[in-house]
Amino acid sequence: MSIFSSFFQEKNPQSMLGIDIGSNSIKITELERSGGNFQVKNIGLVKTPEGSIVHYNIVKPDEVANAIRKTLESLNITQRKAVVGLPGPVCFTKRIKLSGISPKEIARVISSEAGNHVPYNLDSVCLDFQLIGIDEKQNLDVLLVAVKKEIIDSYVSTLKKAQVEPVICDVDYFALGNIFEASYPEERLSTIALLDIGETHCAISILKNGAPLLNVDVGVGSQVYKDDLCSNLKISPEGAEEVVLGKKTGNEQQKNISDSIEASTKKIARELSRKLSFFASTALTETSIEGIYLCGGGVLVDGLVNALKEETGLACKCFDPARSMVLPSNFHSNQEKTKNIMPMFSISLGLATRRCGDKPNP
Repeated sequence: MSIFSSFFQEKNPQSMLGIDIGSNSIKITELERSGGNFQVKNIGLVKTPEGSIVHYNIVKPDEVANAIRKTLESLNITQRKAVVGLPGPVCFTKRIKLSGISPKEIARVISSEAGNHVPYNLDSVCLDFQLIGIDEKQNLDVLLVAVKKEIIDSYVSTLKKAQVEPVICDVDYFALGNIFEASYPEERLSTIALLDIGETHCAISILKNGAPLLNVDVGVGSQVYKDDLCSNLKISPEGAEEVVLGKKTGNEQQKNISDSIEASTKKIARELSRKLSFFASTALTETSIEGIYLCGGGVLVDGLVNALKEETGLACKCFDPARSMVLPSNFHSNQEKTKNIMPMFSISLGLATRRCGDKPNP
């Protein structure tokens, strides 16, 4: 799903950065395209400066920009053109039906049609759309997207402070769908739930035939592990962070820690299963979810994939976003580490696959 490619018009570079600014960490990927294949040139991860992201808004742009700039310098990345991800919860998305017009007329009528759906003043948003398909009655199935200009401006200006040139803005839900479609073409005709589990939220995207049926964020994330460790075992927040990251603590409470992690895993799995069941009943009328793929930092905790499989009774897998990509030779020297960290970069990889002009015109 290619959205907002019309914001900036630049000649496509050979490589592109994908920058995913999250509340807990900033993920940066550099992808180079050669023919029909992508090669991962660099990946970088830096902790988001504390207090710099509030309710998905960048409130400390200088600190975020400094973190991005230093990460690029440390990786010796010279490319400065980037695709930036906009957080889904601040983006309005809705599939609408248009009748009595041809696909070429969508651009002409989309603004007036958006007034019936977008809950904001249209002067305050940037609009875009994607033609999903045409039904047997010649009705157009269109994905409408609206994002407040102030949100876009905050992300664009932050990148510019980092001496990065944003050439495309994309919604993180769509970046996730793009990279999944590229990595798992055999699932294109299936109805799939993608779960990107972050620290405080989980982004859920339900795809059918490669198109989004529903995109939503729910308040469930890896923070549950930390909160439970702090509450139940009186471990410090810093200590809880170390445990969740899988670092050895040497703590005499190790058995209790393991029990707490297992209980938290079951709690997260139950809540995600409940949310999936509810949203599936809302969005799916003629089919049901056939499989679940998980990514994000939350899947680094052992046992979550299997726990969700037990709760839902569905096939659950860890999403490998670089499955169809060429990896640098140094990645192969530690394949286990690479396999573990790549799910964290799913959105940034999806962003970096974008190129100007790649949005198909109806």
